Amino acid sequence: MRIAIIDIAQTDRTRLLEACARWALKHPTQPFIETFSEAETFLHAWRARQFDLVIVDCALGTERGGLNLVRTMREHNDDTAVVLTSQTPVYALEGYDVGAVGYPLKPVSLTRLRDTLDRVVHSRLIDSSQEPIRLSAQGLELLLELRSVALVQAHNHYVDLLFSNGREIRVRKSFSSIREALCDLGPFFQSARGVLVNLSYVKSLDSSSFILFNGRSAPISKANLREARERYTAFILAPGNETS
Repeated sequence: MRIAIIDIAQTDRTRLLEACARWALKHPTQPFIETFSEAETFLHAWRARQFDLVIVDCALGTERGGLNLVRTMREHNDDTAVVLTSQTPVYALEGYDVGAVGYPLKPVSLTRLRDTLDRVVHSRLIDSSQEPIRLSAQGLELLLELRSVALVQAHNHYVDLLFSNGREIRVRKSFSSIREALCDLGPFFQSARGVLVNLSYVKSLDSSSFILFNGRSAPISKANLREARERYTAFILAPGNETS
């Protein structure tokens, strides 16, 4: 689990970091926590890697700096859990409009923050029907939400994972181990050697590839083309899976 704390006030960042660190000591996933003092620095990191929880000040130096940052994330289809902190309750309604899971007032109650962290883990990462998959990437231990994986592609001794929000990470893991973990838990289909596609994120298919909603394509081997068409047709005709 990766947590980001964004606040221009060093005292507030330190308080939140210490609270999260104490909570992490008792948590089996051993979260990795990063702090940021400005929106741009965070957005640079956000574009490069996936976060599971973002704790951000509503104002962040301007009237709605933190809220605008979260709106940017939502515009890119990022459904990361967000906790908005503030000196005032005036932005609470806007906070819930952007899908915040919490809106603690400063100084943030450490007990309330720990309760929020527990709730996020249980509701978003440890779904009752889907256990998260643990992988190592760039020297970090990550817990990945299976439903957010759109495409898996093998490259030599590594595997590239493309997420629904467009982000991509490379992990040193065998393709077969990831395939086994995913195929039993969702509508994944191996379209070619070393290629695994989540049908939930497929927009269409042509004579040689699946086209994903983000514009990326996934190759379909000639041997798998007929089954790919059958599987995709069955998927979109299933109740609740119709595509627009």
